[in-house]
Amino acid sequence: MESRQIIINESVISYSTAGRGDRSLIFLHGWRSNKEAWLPVAQLMENSGHRLIFIDLPGFGASEAPKQPYTLHDYAETVRIFAEKLDLKIHAVIGHSAGARIAAKLAAESPDFMDKLVLVASGGARPAFVGLKACLAKIAKPFFAPRFMTPLRKKMYAWMGAEDYLATPELQKTFVNIINENLDPLLPRIKTDTLIVWGDKDVTAPLVYGKHMAHLILNARLEVIEGTGHYCFSEQPEKFVALLTKNIAV
Repeated sequence: MESRQIIINESVISYSTAGRGDRSLIFLHGWRSNKEAWLPVAQLMENSGHRLIFIDLPGFGASEAPKQPYTLHDYAETVRIFAEKLDLKIHAVIGHSAGARIAAKLAAESPDFMDKLVLVASGGARPAFVGLKACLAKIAKPFFAPRFMTPLRKKMYAWMGAEDYLATPELQKTFVNIINENLDPLLPRIKTDTLIVWGDKDVTAPLVYGKHMAHLILNARLEVIEGTGHYCFSEQPEKFVALLTKNIAV
């Protein structure tokens, strides 16, 4: 992949390209990840007939951190402006985890931006048990306030799926903004043809999330890659690329 840089909102954004074609596919990585996560996919799709673009989202990889806390809308706007500056014709946006949240936000707010949407192990949906977990966490919080409770507090953060919050202190406010936005009201607004891909062994974002999203998005279909976890696209890249190629060709 060939690495390049562009300035968006006074910040340096790093991206890589591969392949050739009039239509572009944009790949968005997850939290605490970077564009190199897509390398197994890039190697398999280099001769797909599309221009492949892999972006380091602001604050990750070789891209500068945002100068102020970002929201999901800010990240979506970064991707939109990126495509506008490079005069790209976007055929599909493929997002993983937090990148899928951004892709979904972009599809809902800018319906003409892309022809296809691919959400891989996305966050942002709110099945009923997630609300229960958050409620229990708020109830327990006062008991974990004293300093001597720090080890147990970290375990509780892990149980809540908040390791990303602890691991990116410079982006903590941004992380809170991202995870606090419930995509449920947004998903029915997505009219783009949507492929949802999940690993059946995903413990970070269980498969029930994918089923929930497929129910809320009108033109969505769910495909499960058996035996894979949260990074199903890199654990079984051949199967993922087969699903993706079939979807974007329709």
